[in-house]
Formats: sequence, structure tokens, C-alpha cells
Amino acid sequence: MTSPPSRARSHGTGAFERTDLAHCPASVVFEPGVLVFHPERVYLDEDVYVGHGAMLKGYYKNELRIGRGSWIGQRAFLHAAGGLHIGCDVGIGPGVRIISLAISFSRNICSIPCRKAPCPPSPHARSSESSTVE
Repeated sequence: MTSPPSRARSHGTGAFERTDLAHCPASVVFEPGVLVFHPERVYLDEDVYVGHGAMLKGYYKNELRIGRGSWIGQRAFLHAAGGLHIGCDVGIGPGVRIISLAISFSRNICSIPCRKAPCPPSPHARSSESSTVE
């Protein structure tokens, strides 16, 4: 009996060239070991610094944008599934993980009742479809 084909597939190595990114001026600094996935959805502005081993994950449906003069610490992980915009002159510390989500649920997602109601939106949350850090 053969097993069904797996739907899982590799996202690639994360290796990239500066020209693969949607926008990446010459003033952007990439330290060794930086990985970028879906580089065609990643926009970096002037004077952005990306530290050693950081991982930038654009998403096929949304964008990762990092504003002018921002600093991304070593081994930081930024994932833009729900869209992610980092403002200008923002520092993201070493090892920080920022993950935005694009989730839609059908009416009956499981047969087990939920124990808690969804959290109400934060009064500080923006109403846009993407996450913004300023």
C-alpha cells in the first residue's frame, strides 16, 4: 500500500540576491546568514540594517515592509502572512519574533466547543488588514 503524496513542500533555502527583493536600496546592510523568503514581497527602505542570521519571510498574499533607518537584530524572525509594516527608525531586538497572521475560519471549524470566546480587539489596534510596528 502506498502512502498518499505529501502536501508539504519546501519553502526553499532563503538564499537571495539584493535584486530579488521588491525594493532594496544600496544603503541596506545585510549581515552574513540573513535568509529571505518570498523576496518579491519584501520592501526595505533606505539605511535598514538586518543582523546576522535574521529571517525575513514575505508572504505570497502580503508584504513585509521595513521603513527607513530601522534596525533588525541578529536572529530576529519576521513573518508577514497577514502583512507586516515596520515603521521608520524602529529597532527590533536580537531574537525577537514578530508573526502576523491572515486567518479566516469557516463557521464550523471543529466539533469540539470552544472554551473561551475570542479576545476582543485591543483599543490600540489599527483597523487595517496588516500589522504595523512604529
